[in-house]
Amino acid sequence: HDARFREMAKSVATRVRADYLTTDEYDEETNSYKVLGSELGSSMNLCANERFADQISYGDCSGFLVGEDIFVTAGHCMQGQYSCDSYKWVFGYKKGMDRVSADKVYKCKSIVSQEMKYSVLSILLFDSSKDYAVIRLDRKVTDAKPLRFRTKGKIKAKSKVIVIGHPSGLPMKIADDARVKKTFGNLFMTNLDTYGGNSGSPVFNQETGLVEGILVQGAEDYVDNGYCNQSNHET
Repeated sequence: HDARFREMAKSVATRVRADYLTTDEYDEETNSYKVLGSELGSSMNLCANERFADQISYGDCSGFLVGEDIFVTAGHCMQGQYSCDSYKWVFGYKKGMDRVSADKVYKCKSIVSQEMKYSVLSILLFDSSKDYAVIRLDRKVTDAKPLRFRTKGKIKAKSKVIVIGHPSGLPMKIADDARVKKTFGNLFMTNLDTYGGNSGSPVFNQETGLVEGILVQGAEDYVDNGYCNQSNHET
């Protein structure tokens, strides 16, 4: 991948249940927490040839840094103070890690702004749905830079896009080689390869490196072939 996006990946985090990050899982000597969870293949009954089936699913949403302590995710990932209190955000969860540094774990201090607006009409017209949350973390993030995002206009159809996040709660993944299929209102549709845990992921313009939007919805992740579940290859 482009070195720019590997650097930007440092500003993306996964949402992890707070009870996965307790004193029982903390090791003082290494200042780290044990990674809890299960292999995706076993938890989702995936077919043997499914990619990443042996990796641990740890989180369930993604999000990204836009200020020193200001963080953005999908609105359905932060539905009120309960969500703020019940989850933490872990930066830098990568393949092969069985522990995460406590320095990379952040609490949600408060919700700055949140909106999750859907209606039958807005979904049909794709013009007024909203699904975002802006939160304040419990401290400044000093080892990652806030991501830059578009402040006027909107991305054009056929533009190349990249997404960074934690599909199905897996270690960090960068998915590229995708394009915007169409735009409508404040939304745009792509053929990015994403899964449920990507909710809240930043979607980048591959040319400018700017965040163009937040991943909030996609097709069904897995389909049953009669024996096991496999990725849905609908485009």
